[in-house]
Amino acid sequence: MKFLLFAGFLVVSSFCAPSHRDESDECGAVDLKNVVASKGYVPPSNAGVTCEICLDLVLIAETYAECEEATVQHRLDKYCKAKYSNKISQQACLLMVNDVAHVVIDDTNQDPSAVCKDLVHKDCHYGLKN
Repeated sequence: MKFLLFAGFLVVSSFCAPSHRDESDECGAVDLKNVVASKGYVPPSNAGVTCEICLDLVLIAETYAECEEATVQHRLDKYCKAKYSNKISQQACLLMVNDVAHVVIDDTNQDPSAVCKDLVHKDCHYGLKN
């Protein structure tokens, strides 16, 4: 009887235990470096940090476009915090996250340069490798 009670307790507790999110679930995402390399993109040379941030955020958001909005937001925030140690650049990046996420979620077929031109009012584009 004690064994059955103990076994029942184990079964119930296993269902009630908090589940840990599997970080390997990437919602169909691909490696950003592979996307950039496959399209022949090179970082913008004279566009400035604002364009670089915007273009990178758009590519990341497109990569996770099949995910839930919270996952896209998390990945964009994570990028900003990892890429920029300078607080001003990091803050600029984090402020742009919401705008980029909403545009990409609403229209996943839009060109990154067009998205960034609308958001930062500059002609932002990646160069192409020769």
